[in-house]
Amino acid sequence: MEVRIGELRLTEKYEHIDAVYATGVSQSGMIREADFSKATELAMSELIRLAKSVGANAVINVKFTTSYAVFSAGVNQAHVLAYGDAVKIIKT
Repeated sequence: MEVRIGELRLTEKYEHIDAVYATGVSQSGMIREADFSKATELAMSELIRLAKSVGANAVINVKFTTSYAVFSAGVNQAHVLAYGDAVKIIKT
Protein backbone atom coordinates (compact mmCIF):
# COMPACT_ATOMS: atom_id res chain seq x y z
CA MET A 1 0.00 0.00 0.00
CA GLU A 2 1.15 3.49 -0.78
CA VAL A 3 1.08 6.06 2.00
CA ARG A 4 1.15 9.70 0.94
CA ILE A 5 1.78 12.14 3.72
CA GLY A 6 0.68 15.75 3.56
CA GLU A 7 -0.76 15.74 0.03
CA LEU A 8 -3.95 17.70 -0.26
CA ARG A 9 -4.66 16.60 -3.80
CA LEU A 10 -3.70 13.60 -5.90
CA THR A 11 -3.05 13.84 -9.62
CA GLU A 12 -4.49 10.34 -10.09
CA LYS A 13 -8.22 9.71 -9.91
CA TYR A 14 -9.31 8.16 -6.64
CA GLU A 15 -12.37 7.11 -4.68
CA HIS A 16 -12.64 8.25 -1.06
CA ILE A 17 -13.50 5.25 1.11
CA ASP A 18 -13.32 6.37 4.73
CA ALA A 19 -11.42 8.36 7.32
CA VAL A 20 -9.02 6.19 9.31
CA TYR A 21 -7.14 6.79 12.54
CA ALA A 22 -4.76 4.83 14.71
CA THR A 23 -2.70 5.33 17.83
CA GLY A 24 0.76 4.23 18.83
CA VAL A 25 2.15 4.23 22.36
CA SER A 26 5.68 3.72 23.60
CA GLN A 27 6.21 3.41 27.34
CA SER A 28 9.38 3.84 29.33
CA GLY A 29 10.55 1.20 31.74
CA MET A 30 13.53 0.40 33.92
CA ILE A 31 15.91 0.36 30.93
CA ARG A 32 14.31 2.24 28.04
CA GLU A 33 12.78 5.65 27.46
CA ALA A 34 9.43 6.36 25.81
CA ASP A 35 10.18 6.69 22.08
CA PHE A 36 8.17 8.90 19.69
CA SER A 37 9.75 7.17 16.68
CA LYS A 38 8.47 3.78 17.87
CA ALA A 39 5.03 5.21 18.69
CA THR A 40 4.84 6.79 15.21
CA GLU A 41 5.87 3.51 13.56
CA LEU A 42 3.16 1.65 15.49
CA ALA A 43 0.50 4.22 14.57
CA MET A 44 1.45 4.16 10.87
CA SER A 45 1.44 0.35 10.72
CA GLU A 46 -2.03 0.28 12.25
CA LEU A 47 -3.24 3.07 9.94
CA ILE A 48 -2.13 1.06 6.90
CA ARG A 49 -3.72 -2.14 8.27
CA LEU A 50 -7.03 -0.35 8.84
CA ALA A 51 -6.97 1.24 5.39
CA LYS A 52 -6.35 -2.14 3.75
CA SER A 53 -9.21 -3.65 5.76
CA VAL A 54 -11.68 -1.21 4.15
CA GLY A 55 -10.33 -1.83 0.64
CA ALA A 56 -8.09 1.24 0.30
CA ASN A 57 -4.76 1.20 -1.50
CA ALA A 58 -3.55 4.57 -0.21
CA VAL A 59 -3.87 6.93 2.73
CA ILE A 60 -3.70 10.63 1.93
CA ASN A 61 -3.82 13.81 4.00
CA VAL A 62 -2.09 12.03 6.87
CA LYS A 63 -1.68 14.12 9.99
CA PHE A 64 -0.21 13.41 13.41
CA THR A 65 -0.78 14.63 16.94
CA THR A 66 1.54 13.79 19.79
CA SER A 67 1.45 13.88 23.55
CA TYR A 68 3.75 12.84 26.34
CA ALA A 69 2.43 11.55 29.65
CA VAL A 70 4.52 11.51 32.82
CA PHE A 71 3.58 9.11 35.59
CA SER A 72 5.05 8.42 39.02
CA ALA A 73 8.06 6.15 39.50
CA GLY A 74 9.70 7.44 36.31
CA VAL A 75 7.23 5.85 33.90
CA ASN A 76 6.51 7.96 30.81
CA GLN A 77 4.48 7.36 27.66
CA ALA A 78 4.81 8.82 24.17
CA HIS A 79 1.44 8.88 22.38
CA VAL A 80 1.00 9.41 18.63
CA LEU A 81 -2.36 9.70 16.88
CA ALA A 82 -2.22 9.35 13.08
CA TYR A 83 -5.24 10.01 10.90
CA GLY A 84 -6.04 10.52 7.25
CA ASP A 85 -8.28 9.61 4.33
CA ALA A 86 -8.33 6.02 3.08
CA VAL A 87 -8.72 6.10 -0.70
CA LYS A 88 -8.61 3.73 -3.62
CA ILE A 89 -6.46 5.06 -6.45
CA ILE A 90 -8.09 4.19 -9.76
CA LYS A 91 -5.50 2.86 -12.16
CA THR A 92 -6.19 3.89 -15.75
